Amino acid sequence: MADKQNTWRKFQEKMKDKRCVKKATKTTKGKGQEGEKEELIVQRLSAEVHGKAQKYSRVGPREFVEFSDMEMTVENIKGACTAYYRKSVGPGMVCDILAGDQGPSCKTIKQIPNLKLIHVRFIPEIDGDLEGLEAIEEIKAEASQSCPETSNQSVNDFGQSVKVPRSFAFGSPPRMNKKPKLVPKSLSVSTILQLGKLVQTKTTLIKLYSFNFESLIWSAIPVPVEFEICSDVLGEGGFRKAYKAKASTKDFCDKTWVVKRYKPEAVAEIEKINQTVESQLRKVVQMHHLAKNFAENISKKVTEDNLSEAFGHTLKYRSIYLGEMPDGEYVIVEEFVDGTFTKYINNDGGICESQEDELVQKAECLTHFSYIQSKKQVMVVDIQGVGFNLFDPEIASAVLVSESEVMFAAGNLSEVAIDNFISIHTCNRYCRYLNLESI
Repeated sequence: MADKQNTWRKFQEKMKDKRCVKKATKTTKGKGQEGEKEELIVQRLSAEVHGKAQKYSRVGPREFVEFSDMEMTVENIKGACTAYYRKSVGPGMVCDILAGDQGPSCKTIKQIPNLKLIHVRFIPEIDGDLEGLEAIEEIKAEASQSCPETSNQSVNDFGQSVKVPRSFAFGSPPRMNKKPKLVPKSLSVSTILQLGKLVQTKTTLIKLYSFNFESLIWSAIPVPVEFEICSDVLGEGGFRKAYKAKASTKDFCDKTWVVKRYKPEAVAEIEKINQTVESQLRKVVQMHHLAKNFAENISKKVTEDNLSEAFGHTLKYRSIYLGEMPDGEYVIVEEFVDGTFTKYINNDGGICESQEDELVQKAECLTHFSYIQSKKQVMVVDIQGVGFNLFDPEIASAVLVSESEVMFAAGNLSEVAIDNFISIHTCNRYCRYLNLESI
């Protein structure tokens, strides 16, 4: 009798699952089977989480994404979103469906809590699918949980000191339980037909020069890197326009990049101070490394003084290069940071957001720290970026001209910016954590 009841219960569960699948399919196909256009409502999110709440930030408004004559599956949703966002995200990026602004990733339709609003992010492709990335993240999570108290210091890709579980430090990471499998790409009909025509891919070979901050030496031999540069302008400032790019050259193809080109009117301003675009951009790279060094020294002090829990996340700058285009034009090439852009401190030393905001306070702390560390000779200003990831800093120097050369870049407002910041700044808790003297 008990066996019959178990058999009947299993049969009921199977029928319930089938009804759920049919219901989901029915609600998503409906009008599409009659030839009418169907759409998904999609909210794109950043590739990484930000802030104390560890949330993915919104990237733009919600969008209607075409979803005609397709069954509601994870693969079809990813295919439709990839086709819709192709121009804005660039090549080499894969779509990941999230359950919400705090994740996690959804592998099945049942894991998506609300089909009326789909949350997606785009991340660099790893061997054709997301499972390799997920497996790596699982390994890191397991290792940090298994031995959090025994860790060694290491350095990440950005030159920052980070804690590494002892098993990693001694070369014995946990083994993966399964090998990442390659999942065949799900193609829409439009993509299939597109492959019937010659796919036009235009790449640009850019020579990249790097600056060694330890030895203060520029590389004499550039590294040629092939980039596919988007034609649409990603962003625009007072001096330059930015374009998203994807590299196909080894050691650069695992990241998304930004190519920044000077506007014609900016070139004219540079020539007025007797500098060339090349020399100006070399100084831009040097300034970036100097600001990065100040930020890394704050991170180091926070770690050494056991302030990590009280101070929280520290600010950081990523990789940057001087690039030479085939026609001889010089550009800046740096890592792309996904998310909502915010300017915290202007190049004139002014505060751009509320001084009650955590990131603004940490930006002020960085500016204050740079001024004290340099014996009041320079100050990092124009602090801006996405969350804790910064880019495009300016340096204001106490001395504007030295030996007939303008110090740093064209945006150096010297004592104007320094005096302006000092008049506005009030030391906050982060300044006090670092024991910075008042200015």
